[in-house]
Amino acid sequence: MKNNNFDKLSILNAERNQFKQSLKKIKNGEYEVEQLNDGKKIIISKPGFKGKNDFRVDLYDPEDGTRKPFSHPELYEDIESKNQENSEKTRELIYGLLDVCKGKEPNDVIKDRKIENGTGLPADTILKIYKWIWGQEDCNYEYGEGRWMSMNCYLKDYKIKNE
Repeated sequence: MKNNNFDKLSILNAERNQFKQSLKKIKNGEYEVEQLNDGKKIIISKPGFKGKNDFRVDLYDPEDGTRKPFSHPELYEDIESKNQENSEKTRELIYGLLDVCKGKEPNDVIKDRKIENGTGLPADTILKIYKWIWGQEDCNYEYGEGRWMSMNCYLKDYKIKNE
């Protein structure tokens, strides 16, 4: 078993500009930012490749020391396979993503919406990964859509209104 010790960093989710400002203050290094229910962790590494405010978001498995980045297509495929299994639960997950996108903490979203796991990635992994990926995108695309580019795709594809 590999033992990597990361500094722990806790930043509560918030609306886009507030969260982005908090993320910009992070010093260069590697940080554990989320603990997942399956024992894995979300790690961010700063700087990333796109500039001083960029950072990398990885899923870290302390059992074997592996790190795995996620791409939007990979996450989208996972959610699509969940939809094939149970479209109602998937819609609730999309509403949960919308809540996270608007600044709510993933654990609160899971509790309040009673989001259940289906096939593939656990719900807490998806919501927490997106919290940090969206923060990363807001830092990298400060004057563009940032987090809303991918969220709007989910809203459109699953026919959900942003209310």
